[in-house]
Amino acid sequence: MIWLDLPKGFSVSRHMRKVVPIANQFLIYKDRLMSEGLMKDMVAVIAEQRRCGNIACLRTKLLAVLPLPGEPASKNALLRLGMFLLEHDVALKSGKFFSDWNGSPTVWVAALVDDVFRDLSIPSGFKARYKMRVVALTGPPAGLILDTCLSIRYAAYLPKMVGVPARTGKEVLPTDAIGMVFFAQFGSTPGRPFTMLEVQASNSMKIMNKQLFNRRHP
Repeated sequence: MIWLDLPKGFSVSRHMRKVVPIANQFLIYKDRLMSEGLMKDMVAVIAEQRRCGNIACLRTKLLAVLPLPGEPASKNALLRLGMFLLEHDVALKSGKFFSDWNGSPTVWVAALVDDVFRDLSIPSGFKARYKMRVVALTGPPAGLILDTCLSIRYAAYLPKMVGVPARTGKEVLPTDAIGMVFFAQFGSTPGRPFTMLEVQASNSMKIMNKQLFNRRHP
């Protein structure tokens, strides 16, 4: 699905109920270290189960989704695989080689925050001091982990943008965004490289994120 405008009616829970059964088909690979042999085996199984018409295309695309050689095929990695296969099911079955999305057109995706951390490689005095990694749940980059840089102020306020009450009596940290979900607009604009351009959260997302925050800070 390609969302050029902010979507309406999307449910993260409903979407994940489609992703999980696909990911579960590959639990036999859970925690095994990625290797050339394992990749070939996974490609063969996926091609047969998903009726992919172009194995070369499938293998090429999986290189961006699956862990690097020597890294484990974790539960989260298999979920990302499920997101990719669900999103590109029709294209893979068609047998046509489809191009990677390169930031154009600008699209909205449902995203889950994988990590937020201080980027110590950026000297003090520079505006961007945090890095955030999000998993694209939908859209052309589905299953990919996308990086974006955040200013200290933006990183600190992000949890409140997506569901944490603005006047909570609890301390809110940038890392509280980890595990939260929202809509993110990604793309390239004149003078700016590929990056996250905007964040919005639906009411259901804000409820989920608020509940996550409250579980962490009882």
